[in-house]
Amino acid sequence: MFNFHLAFVVLFILFITIRVYYNVRAGGHRDPSYSPVEGALVYRIRQMALIPFPLLLLLHMAAPQWFAWATWPFPDVVRWFGLGLAVLSLPELTWVHHNLGLNFSGTIRIRSDHQLVTSGPYRWVRHPMYPGLLAFVVGTLLMTGYWLIMLPALIGLLLIIVTRTPREEKQLIEQFGDTYHQYMQRTKRFIPGVW
Repeated sequence: MFNFHLAFVVLFILFITIRVYYNVRAGGHRDPSYSPVEGALVYRIRQMALIPFPLLLLLHMAAPQWFAWATWPFPDVVRWFGLGLAVLSLPELTWVHHNLGLNFSGTIRIRSDHQLVTSGPYRWVRHPMYPGLLAFVVGTLLMTGYWLIMLPALIGLLLIIVTRTPREEKQLIEQFGDTYHQYMQRTKRFIPGVW
């Protein structure tokens, strides 16, 4: 029988490795965690998740039997679909991070040498990282059924996306003006040809 818990642990370690590698490469680890452009709500969501989420995650990875009460028993077909979604999200997220290069930051921040990225996945959508992150979180939720951990992560991510995207685009319009307006007209926000 396939071990979905072990798959979750491996995928999560790969996800963290990708995020940390590109964050350090871009110098994002030196950015302050608070950006006035993002606002207090995003900052508070991040702070609330900073300690309980990793702690719960580590506990669950070490002793999944303690959390049996906090698991939805999805049918295997749903779990396999979730595994596929989570696995496919990792190359997409790597592609996004790679194309962002030194422009990547965990907070909304326009650097003095910031460049407008319109290649790779940014050729089709303006915010490809958010669908990739959503695919990973939804995929791991479906694969594992760990609602106690993944459902709050999904809600927090959705709140961040909804509050952050308009502010991010406002900053990019201020920085790049008509160039960004033209880019907005050629590309969708999250899903190519849809939205």
